[in-house]
Amino acid sequence: MALNRAFRIDETTEGREPPGGGLDLSELVGTWVNTDYGSSGGTLRYELSHRDGQLVVRGFGAGDPEGDGQGEAFDWGETEATPLAQTVTETRAWAFSCRFDFGFSSTEIAAYTKEGILIAASFNQFSDGSDRADYWTREFFYRERGA
Repeated sequence: MALNRAFRIDETTEGREPPGGGLDLSELVGTWVNTDYGSSGGTLRYELSHRDGQLVVRGFGAGDPEGDGQGEAFDWGETEATPLAQTVTETRAWAFSCRFDFGFSSTEIAAYTKEGILIAASFNQFSDGSDRADYWTREFFYRERGA
């Protein structure tokens, strides 16, 4: 008999079957655009995809990396994310966490969906000795619809 260890009541299955296998990622996969379209200077969008059994996130920061006035996005590259269910017996992913490492700084993202909106909190830390304060943000994204 397998032990059912937990430190919180919502970590127990109590007669319910754990989902087994991977989570359904359909609620997360797609392009998510910041509701402020990057005007805050934060994150412009996230592109989430399901590839080789993994949830993959590509981030884009609002900015102008070439200094040409075109407002082009900073491409953060891709990173693997951990999909998260709402309960221990749920079969659908509704949230994810991931980490982007930029060398001079890192950003950890914790995001979840609610009523068609992706709410993403970012935890940003600098490691370049610049004395900039580490900071936290919360941003809201809508799913871009396919053409």
